[in-house]
Amino acid sequence: MGKLMGYHWPGNIRQLENVIQRAFAMGVKEVLDVDDLPPEIAQKTTTDFSAESTFNLQAIEKK
Repeated sequence: MGKLMGYHWPGNIRQLENVIQRAFAMGVKEVLDVDDLPPEIAQKTTTDFSAESTFNLQAIEKK
C-alpha cells in the first residue's frame, strides 16, 4: 500500500486502474505484493502517510 500511495501517478486514476488490472491479469493471488507492481512503482521509495494522520488534507497535499 505504501508503494501505491507514495507513487506520483502522472496518469491519475486511469494509470492506477491499469496497474491493478495488469497485476491481476498476470496471475497474482487475492493480495497484491510489491513484486506484482511495475518496476517504476516497486523500486520507488515511498512516503509513509500513516505518521501524518493528524494533518489535514491541505497540509498533506502541500507536502
